[in-house]
Amino acid sequence: LATQPADIAGTAHVSTTAAARTIRVFVSYRHKAEDAGYMAEILDFLSGLHKEGIEFWTDQELRLGDRWDTKIKQSLAESDIALVLVSQAYLDSDYCINTEISSFLERKVSIMPIMLLPCEWQRHAWLSERQFLPGGGETLAEHYQDAGTRQRMFLEIRAELRRQADRLRGGDP
Repeated sequence: LATQPADIAGTAHVSTTAAARTIRVFVSYRHKAEDAGYMAEILDFLSGLHKEGIEFWTDQELRLGDRWDTKIKQSLAESDIALVLVSQAYLDSDYCINTEISSFLERKVSIMPIMLLPCEWQRHAWLSERQFLPGGGETLAEHYQDAGTRQRMFLEIRAELRRQADRLRGGDP
């Protein structure tokens, strides 16, 4: 992405016109209170990426009367990146695994797993063969309870989303 000159405070501005195309991120999570809470916190932190042409879709965009399965499958089909918020409840969800993950794998969508809570991730080939954040067997719930360290992890997620978007646009690998 092209940057504009720094302002008086020395902060560089990212040009929103530099993004060749919009990158669509499907946020896949389980509707358990704890999972949804992390999802809201992560998306709040990542919200500024829309200025760089990165859009997030969650099922919270569904409206009264929407055919939810049809809308979700349409968004799955349009997604470039899957931000997968992993917990045991997620891994136990037939819909998350059989519909969402199956779609990502079939379409070869870039899957970015984020480990929210302790779970049996090793029992799922699609997950055990991928890098995920946080690494080293850590989870957000266990190792990032402090707001500062959690936001540091959110910065890593943000940077990785940007790298993936650049790769999809034909920029850096």
